[in-house]
Amino acid sequence: MIIVPSIALSDGAVVRPRPFEVADEVFTGAPVEVARRFLSSTVARVFHLHALDGNAAGEPTLRAAAEILEAGAEVVLVEGGVRDLDQCATIAARGAAAVADEALLDDARLTPEAADALPRAPIVRVADDVEASAVERMVRAVERGAWGVVHVSTNPALSIELAHRARSMPFFARGPLASEANVEAVIDHQRALYRGGVANVIVDGEWYVDYNTLNEPFDLLRPKEEA
Repeated sequence: MIIVPSIALSDGAVVRPRPFEVADEVFTGAPVEVARRFLSSTVARVFHLHALDGNAAGEPTLRAAAEILEAGAEVVLVEGGVRDLDQCATIAARGAAAVADEALLDDARLTPEAADALPRAPIVRVADDVEASAVERMVRAVERGAWGVVHVSTNPALSIELAHRARSMPFFARGPLASEANVEAVIDHQRALYRGGVANVIVDGEWYVDYNTLNEPFDLLRPKEEA
């Protein structure tokens, strides 16, 4: 399983997200410095940048993505307010992959040919805890040319089922945001994804940096009997 650290940004600076609330800035800094700590201390080579200001296609976020790629990351996913093909193209031109809202599928210009013409085709974010509709939305995204899907859910069993259905298509699972109150529940969620064979799991990088446990997420995600 590949763990994808998620770094939350606002105007290009690192912030700490709170579940179900507007982001509350806890510390500032350059995203590339956070990424370098993961690159030097863990096996992470794929990163997820979440622009909480909704400006994923803006220069501060794109600069952060480019710097992380230059630092040695293999792939950087960029999410936050991406709703049309123009934004996807802007992000792809800087070497990153756009994680778009499902509103992208309403852009008539999005076709498999248009997506293939981009340096990196977009990924579509599907937030759904109902299997039938989640599968339908995932299929629709792929038919329109999406490179892959990010499934956001509190139900690990559904993410596992979708990952198996996705087969060779890039599939990323993301569970609930971590906080001091639900750390164990989040780890159990991620461990279930590991056991279920989900290949790519997005985790909250800020939480691990804040607790100075850069190596722990990779150890914690092994089943308890192996940890």
